[in-house]
Amino acid sequence: MNKIKSLLPILALLLIFQTCDSSQQYPEEIRSVINRLDSQRSSPTIQENAAKSLLQRLLPSHSSSFIFNIISKDVCGGDSCFRIENYNKSSRHGPQIVIKGTTAVEIASGLHWYLKYLCGAHISWEKTGGVQMASIPDTGSLPFVKDGGLVMKRPVPWNYYQNVVTSSYSFVWWDWQRWEKEIDWMALQGINLPLAFTGQEAIWQKVFADFIVSKDDLNDFFGGPAFLAWARMGNLHGDTFNENSPPTDDPTYISSLGAAVYEAMVKGDKYAVWLMQALLHSVPKGKMVVLDLFAEVKPVWETSSQFYGTPYVWCMLHNFGGNIEMYGVLDSISSGPIDARTSESSTMVGVGMCMEGIEHNPVVYELMSEMAYRNEKLQLVDWIKTYSHRRYGKAIHQLDTAWEILYHTIYNCTDGIADHNKDYIVEFPDWDPVNNTVLGGTENYQNHNSFNSHRSMRHIFLNSGPSLPSPHLWYPTEEVIKALRLFLDAGKDLVGSSTYRYDLVDLTRQALSKLANDAYLKAVTAFQHKDLKALDLHSQKFIQLIKDIEKVLASDENFLLGTWLDSAKRLALNPKEMRQYEWNARTQITMWFDTTETNQSKLHDYANKFWSGLLEDYYLPRATTYFNHLRKALQDNEVFKIDVWRREWISYSNKWQSDTKIYPKKRRGDALSIASRIIKGTTAVEIASGLHWYLKYLCGAHISWEKTGGVQMGSIPEPGSLPFVKEGGLVMKRPVPLNYHQNVFTSSYSYVWWDWQRWEREIDWMALQGINLPLAFTGQEAIWQKVFADFNISKEDLNNFFGGPAFLSWARMGNLHGWDGPLSQNWLDQQLALQKQILTRMLELGMTPVLPSFSGHVPAALRKAFPSSKITRLGKWKSVSGDARWCCTFLLDPSDPLFVKLGEAFIKKQIKEYGDVTDIYNCMDSDTFNENLPPTDDPTYLSSLGAAVYEAMAKGDKHAVWLMQAITYFFLPFLIFPALLHSVPKGKMIVLHLFADVKPIWEKSSQFYGTPYIWCMLHNFGGNMDMYGLLDSISSGPVNARSSKNSTIVGVGMCMEGIEQNPVMYELMSEMAYRNEKVELVEWIKTYSRRRYGKAIHQLETAWEILYHTIYNCTDMIGDHTMDYIVKFPDWDPVNNATLDVTREYEKENLLILHKRKYLVGSLTFRYDLVDLTRQVLSKLGNDVYLKAVTAFQRKDLKALDFHSQKFIQIIKDIDEVVATDDNFLLGTWLDSAKRMATNPEEMRQYEWNARTQVTMWFDTTENHQSKVHDYGKIYYS
Repeated sequence: MNKIKSLLPILALLLIFQTCDSSQQYPEEIRSVINRLDSQRSSPTIQENAAKSLLQRLLPSHSSSFIFNIISKDVCGGDSCFRIENYNKSSRHGPQIVIKGTTAVEIASGLHWYLKYLCGAHISWEKTGGVQMASIPDTGSLPFVKDGGLVMKRPVPWNYYQNVVTSSYSFVWWDWQRWEKEIDWMALQGINLPLAFTGQEAIWQKVFADFIVSKDDLNDFFGGPAFLAWARMGNLHGDTFNENSPPTDDPTYISSLGAAVYEAMVKGDKYAVWLMQALLHSVPKGKMVVLDLFAEVKPVWETSSQFYGTPYVWCMLHNFGGNIEMYGVLDSISSGPIDARTSESSTMVGVGMCMEGIEHNPVVYELMSEMAYRNEKLQLVDWIKTYSHRRYGKAIHQLDTAWEILYHTIYNCTDGIADHNKDYIVEFPDWDPVNNTVLGGTENYQNHNSFNSHRSMRHIFLNSGPSLPSPHLWYPTEEVIKALRLFLDAGKDLVGSSTYRYDLVDLTRQALSKLANDAYLKAVTAFQHKDLKALDLHSQKFIQLIKDIEKVLASDENFLLGTWLDSAKRLALNPKEMRQYEWNARTQITMWFDTTETNQSKLHDYANKFWSGLLEDYYLPRATTYFNHLRKALQDNEVFKIDVWRREWISYSNKWQSDTKIYPKKRRGDALSIASRIIKGTTAVEIASGLHWYLKYLCGAHISWEKTGGVQMGSIPEPGSLPFVKEGGLVMKRPVPLNYHQNVFTSSYSYVWWDWQRWEREIDWMALQGINLPLAFTGQEAIWQKVFADFNISKEDLNNFFGGPAFLSWARMGNLHGWDGPLSQNWLDQQLALQKQILTRMLELGMTPVLPSFSGHVPAALRKAFPSSKITRLGKWKSVSGDARWCCTFLLDPSDPLFVKLGEAFIKKQIKEYGDVTDIYNCMDSDTFNENLPPTDDPTYLSSLGAAVYEAMAKGDKHAVWLMQAITYFFLPFLIFPALLHSVPKGKMIVLHLFADVKPIWEKSSQFYGTPYIWCMLHNFGGNMDMYGLLDSISSGPVNARSSKNSTIVGVGMCMEGIEQNPVMYELMSEMAYRNEKVELVEWIKTYSRRRYGKAIHQLETAWEILYHTIYNCTDMIGDHTMDYIVKFPDWDPVNNATLDVTREYEKENLLILHKRKYLVGSLTFRYDLVDLTRQVLSKLGNDVYLKAVTAFQRKDLKALDFHSQKFIQIIKDIDEVVATDDNFLLGTWLDSAKRMATNPEEMRQYEWNARTQVTMWFDTTENHQSKVHDYGKIYYS
């Protein structure tokens, strides 16, 4: 009894076989069926002509290039097969290829195989992109097969196709023209056992007439056109209890039932064979074949002893309801039929495709079709790559990578769940969030995915409980978005490709629908927490995603509601039929079945579709209505009235089903541009940027670094009172795609002592500023340690190579080596772990991290390990003495083969540690001569250097793009710029224009000679704290660069050496990532003041207007702006030198207007600004006093020297007193952060020494000489 129950889930079909093939390894009963049906085939001439007609429809230009012949199975050892042979290799006119087959289906399969694997063509359903024939050579130039030809034999005789419900979900509105295309497609796929259920109601009408049942009697028996499949099998015809339970599970009853069904068949056709899944032994042996309908997920043959000896067809079900979810189990498809056929006592006689609906996921059906001819499992990584080449007609590396991602994610579902389209947009939950818990993952499916013989099988695919049905997700959404970005990047190479357009639209839809699921869950969770603010935010995001999907679907004819409705109406012969057919078409894809005023059909949304028109007019109003009811419940402090919502929604749905609105049948807009715009706004970075913009400009809030005052959120209204945006919403688009952040030195001046908690806050800040291309240099020494170990360089060998923690930036850049080291293993391991956390968060937010690559700097020990290698020493860096312990780093010549080997090894080691985390911008910043001159300015040498650096990157990552710092060009003659810029393939280098706010090189270098670049504000040197900026330049520079002739700008960025200073500069620069026009700064600075302090205070607005016109309007083109004598005490002899002048041209007294502290008690932003501005003013006064003191010395005026020097000393004390009042100006914080990184006393001493040295002498000294970089940091710490 249990064995019978285990077979019931397999959907059953009735069919009298019409086309089969023979094979000698099957039982006599099956062979007799095969032989009989072989004898009834059309004549060879008819079949050959049918194949020729197919070719004429498919490829009329080549109809004379092929000869088709029917051959005997004896030629193929008794099996069905096709043979491809050359006709006349010396002729360029007339036939070139002969395709022979045992049937016309075999000939068509051979033609398809030839076009795919020798010509690179692709054939799919028209609604999934259609054919790609551009790769087929002209007539007379077709490729020849190898000598001896190509032979493909079927390992099993039958290739089955269709499902009883496909006739309703897909074929229902088809005419002959569409059917002819489908039958051609079947033949090309090798299908020789197709279901043919069309028109059976006309047969039944004639049959019932013979039994005195009139046409009128049948009006309540046959279903409407779109529901015939269920009328046919729902308690009628063939599989008597399809998706229903029999009245008893008594085997005697079941057996008698089967015998009666078969007796009815055989009375009509004595050779009848029942294609069925159960009742196995109730019919004569050899008269039944089982369809194992879900073998790719639930292979019943394994648990039923090969269906107890009954022949079966291994079938892929794959699709439910004709929905268009991207999904598949490619691994199972490529191996399952092989495993079944080669298993012990196998009774497998065919393969098949039993999807409920077609015209989706073409990759799955192409692979499944091939399994009809495959004897061995496929190597899918290679297969998926060639599939990509065929589908688009060319090899495009971005698409190769994208399809590899899709294979490992979307098309590698192994969870055994049946129905894969539970997206909230198209299957909106009918539930009450008041009394239920939001479930995650696949809990709901796992709870209800077991079969119960006393329930309808379809029940397992429906919402079966009060809990929220969880959307099914078996892959990381961010991986699919990564694949989508690769699709977008490839778009320029595939203009006009219908296959590309379909895939782009489908993949965009897929990615956005998953983001919508997340937004929905957050919205209903917010409702449960009574958080109206969060409910509004997430529900509006959900609504916007529906609108976005609607836009992208409208750009392809294959995703239009209008096409479906029009096909229904075109079958009608009169207005009454037209109304009926349209109602059928609308109802099937929405409510599906009957409703009451407050109860939807349990099958609602079962046949859901992502179609333009359906989203806009059906799914969008539903979601909007639902969230409005949730919102009203919170506002009124009432319970959610689910019956009220249901009544309103069901009424709307019923009206929509009866409506006759005409929807477009032609696509609108360009899919690539629409998808590009949408996806650029769907990363978490864009969402965070939008949040920041809203909080700033609608709520008056302010967000800056914690050390510059932190956040001001006091102006944000209470939940439920947030300001609404104007009607139609607010849209901000990036005028250039990239927003870069950091400098190679920031990791030393600012980040060196950070733990994960501090990094987490910084990454949040980056996201809020819209940064999507951050540098990620942490932990690289641990990677180099692993790499060098593979080249016989020990950890001890690296002690004099890596710098100490606070000086790693300059060791990485080759300016010095070993200074303040060595690095402990604790440090290396901790930093590597930290980098993994950093990268994970950046990726979660949709950022593209920029990783380091090899620049040629190597440890001295490499010379011993590779004595024949070309290793030289650089000259001393401008700031380093000639001490060989630290000076003159070793450089591996780029022409040496070892250069590429090391670079490749480093990139690959990073990928192994972190994964493929960087999308396109995988490598960055091999600025080999950063602040150093190369050994020669020969363009040939620089070109070879650039080529070698890039080759090393590309060997490790074929998608690598070199992000090159343009600061290098301050040290190179302009004439040799192009040699370096053009040394790498076009599109593989982006220039970081590092000082564009002061020295716009793009103007003098013809837009970097055509190389893409990022316009960057450098602004800060050494992490110093001087108040300084060029607001005018920042507000106009990027706009001018972008609008200039032949502009190559692709981004904006902030490349400061140190952060946590001058927050006004970084807020404006961040906004320029979204600004299309110059900013009106007088007004902007006023609103900045209000946001920063949470209110409008006229004294502060006046103060900030003064600051804008003075401190933040520097136009002197000087690079480093902190030369205050207090923190950069001159190392000079006043006897023999003229007096220095570093004063500023502004009135210091006017700045003291910022004094109204009584209005802002407790404001951290005000306190920071007051302290910083006081420090700024006093330091400038200190400069004046210092100059007067040294002038007095030169004049030998001791009294004046004493007076001014004491005044200078007092100003230092005053500044120390004022900066001590704010936590952000304390030396103790800096030193403590260094010591907290230590794991033992030795490390603690080393790290504190590093921290003290960097902010003072910086480098080595002698008794008589300070370091040349002493006081470079110029820090005002108490």
